Amino acid sequence: MKCVRIKSQVEENLSTITFNTTFTISPHRPNSTTSGVSVTFVIMLSLDAPLPESKGLHLGLNIYTSLDGDPSNHLVTIELDTMKESFDPDDNHIGLNVNSVISNVTANLTTFDIEITPVNVTNYTLWIDYDEASHVIRVHMSKPTVPVLSQPLDLSEFVLQHSYFGFIASIRTTYELNHVLAWNLTVEKLPDDSDNDGAPAWKLGVF
Repeated sequence: MKCVRIKSQVEENLSTITFNTTFTISPHRPNSTTSGVSVTFVIMLSLDAPLPESKGLHLGLNIYTSLDGDPSNHLVTIELDTMKESFDPDDNHIGLNVNSVISNVTANLTTFDIEITPVNVTNYTLWIDYDEASHVIRVHMSKPTVPVLSQPLDLSEFVLQHSYFGFIASIRTTYELNHVLAWNLTVEKLPDDSDNDGAPAWKLGVF
């Protein structure tokens, strides 16, 4: 996990970062078993220990069932979902979740000839780009010409000034191995509070 300052502190000139992240993952179901639940890229409030109920369909997220969807969760995720729950469209999709384990929007990856957890080990590279100017988040997977998911999103409405970027996963009675082989995160560096006229810079992290 990486803690990132997402919002400026100057209320009269409030700004939120633009960011892009690229990572290579290798989701795999060993011995041709049934897939587990998912692996999820998260922007989250804290690194508190997981709740007992965070397993399975809760994606490893620290969300009490009674607070699912509550704005106090301050959570935005991109999930790669490999198990169909009652609220899921299928068992091979990518989803954008805001403060909830239920996706705001999903995209079926079968349409793009992508199976998240094939029997044979396969590496996938994902690009997630958030543009603060247009308030749009886009996700490419193995860099097709068009994004597999594109959705309006004003990040400033949902996250706090400092949030953690990273990955989580969960299992139920079945499991899968989710290897993050490489991760690159590039975020806009907001001007210092005392430098309202300063142009934002960029900082790069490789993990």
